Amino acid sequence: MPATSPRFTITVRPETDRALKRLASIQGRPVASIIREVLDDAAPIMAELADTIEALGAARDAARAELTDGLAEAAADLQPHLEGILGHLRAVQGLVSDPDESVGADSARSAVADRAGRAARPPACNTGVVNG
Repeated sequence: MPATSPRFTITVRPETDRALKRLASIQGRPVASIIREVLDDAAPIMAELADTIEALGAARDAARAELTDGLAEAAADLQPHLEGILGHLRAVQGLVSDPDESVGADSARSAVADRAGRAARPPACNTGVVNG
């Protein structure tokens, strides 16, 4: 009569083979029944281990999705600021590369000159006291 349970073909180390045969001989049982008993005893632990590994995988996937969403949101929040900075850099580049043709270059230069001129002149002293 053929077996209805699943079958496995395994290879064991020589020392494992010797231990299994010795135990089977002492107990008067077939090696296969000893292996089946050991595996049946370990089945609940293996199932718990599989559950834990699956839960860890789901937690990893959820954390990865949350991180991806957070990075996408941060990038979207930064986009307008980066565009503004790039606009300012382009304006500065225009002043530096060809200051005579840039719009507002003359007014920028005159503002700088005015500031420099004010810094060079001492402030007017108006105390209202007449020396006499």
